Amino acid sequence: MTDYRSFVDAEPFRTVVPDLYYSSANDDAFIYEIWHIATQLTTYSEEIQDTPRYPLETLLAGGGDCEDTAILVASMIKAAPVNWNVNLVYMDIYNPGYRQDVNHLIVHINTGATDYFIETTNPWEMQPNRYVNGWYYAVGNSQGSFSLEQ
Repeated sequence: MTDYRSFVDAEPFRTVVPDLYYSSANDDAFIYEIWHIATQLTTYSEEIQDTPRYPLETLLAGGGDCEDTAILVASMIKAAPVNWNVNLVYMDIYNPGYRQDVNHLIVHINTGATDYFIETTNPWEMQPNRYVNGWYYAVGNSQGSFSLEQ
């Protein structure tokens, strides 16, 4: 399990994302808007070998795989003027409720009031999994194990 936290970079988004946050009706709307921007400006493309990209590289390339789009969404969320917990969650896409194999990466956001499990490769559904049991790297913190019902 590779630690991709060093690729999360909020700086390129700090001039735009705060305005988006303040113009959003609420936290739900803001998080949805970030997900929507990321999934509309990028296309999922499966890679043979994991080669993570910085968020601007993903935007310029027009897409990437799950770690690339998760890094992009985490970077945009971290640029918001809030103090939310953001995690890169390593999970088994075929068994989201059981930690069997690491084959997918999503973003978990805890706002203090709500938990979001953001699927960054699906442009039709932001939160397809109500329960995720996986491993995480907290952006800005250490590695751990994760299990939460939404």
